[in-house]
Amino acid sequence: GMTGMTGIAGINAMPSLPAMLQANSHAQRQARRVYLGNITDAIVETELISFLNSRIKAVPERTPLNPTLDPVVSVSINREKAYAFVEFHSEQDADIAVCMDGVLYKNVL
Repeated sequence: GMTGMTGIAGINAMPSLPAMLQANSHAQRQARRVYLGNITDAIVETELISFLNSRIKAVPERTPLNPTLDPVVSVSINREKAYAFVEFHSEQDADIAVCMDGVLYKNVL
């Protein structure tokens, strides 16, 4: 009977799942956010979003968790400091965007 008891005690000693998920989701959100510099006044949020969505969807190695979702969740542009933060649904899409960074500016924006 004793072994059964220690098992139960062990489970109770674990941190609560919601607390763990909360801490984890913050880390995951950071991993899904990409910083873009050199955002000129000519860059429109909606155009940036559709550009990123189409570019990321075109990557053959991409394995989206939900293919119907657009990669970009949101874009927030800071006009004064000329940068933007883009939040993606997945870390993979964020990684793709980071890899595309050079392409983005020289050829398009």
